[in-house]
Amino acid sequence: MGTPCSCMRDRDSVQMVAFEAIVAKPLHQAATTATPDSSAQASRELSAYLLSQRQVMPKKLIRLFNYHIDHPNALHIQLKFCSMHDNDWKHFTFLVTTIRFVKQLVVWKVGLSSVGFRAVCKAVNVLKQLEELTLENVGLGHHRLAELAEGLEALGGLKTLCLAVNDLGPEAMEVLAPALAQMHTLQEVNLDENIVGDQGCQRVCKALEPHETLTFLSLRFNTLSHVGFQQLIALGLRHKALKVLAEGNEIEEREFEKLSVLSL
Repeated sequence: MGTPCSCMRDRDSVQMVAFEAIVAKPLHQAATTATPDSSAQASRELSAYLLSQRQVMPKKLIRLFNYHIDHPNALHIQLKFCSMHDNDWKHFTFLVTTIRFVKQLVVWKVGLSSVGFRAVCKAVNVLKQLEELTLENVGLGHHRLAELAEGLEALGGLKTLCLAVNDLGPEAMEVLAPALAQMHTLQEVNLDENIVGDQGCQRVCKALEPHETLTFLSLRFNTLSHVGFQQLIALGLRHKALKVLAEGNEIEEREFEKLSVLSL
């Protein structure tokens, strides 16, 4: 991962570096748990659906369907940088319910209407084999996260969770913390550019403390002060292999040096 910059003007580039390094790369096909029969059947179902819906389906979804038809063992669904109308989400729902064996779901910079949010909740509930979940810059907020949390708790094999840029504050962390505590396989958590604050940071750190697998936690640009930073240092001392990123918060340089030493 590139060295992040704390300058406000560089936030987009920092966010992109983190995204590409952590969650943007498709999983290797060798890791699939789908049987050849199940993936071939999914490809046939997607082909039939696309044939019947092509006239009303937007090009971005036609390309997504064609990709999974041509790559029946693909383990990732990625929907990035696009606007989705309410009618489009029914096609997305058909896709995720047909290829339930995927292990990576990325929805990034996609505006979610209420219909879109329900489709994402459906995806989280049916994709039981997920190892990586990114819902970044999709407008979750506290109330939506509360509805999503139950599905998150059921993802027993999740390794990477990214909920960056979603206007999530301390109340949202109260909702998220029980789900984090149940995700015993978590390795990487990205909560960049929210409004977590010291109270929310404390809840996150407490939920993640028992997780021996944890190797990466990012809380950049989250209105943290010295109080929240001390929680991160304590978590870093608990997990020797943990890398913590906290640029963009109200923290003195000498405290950053303490965290940098822990992350070496």
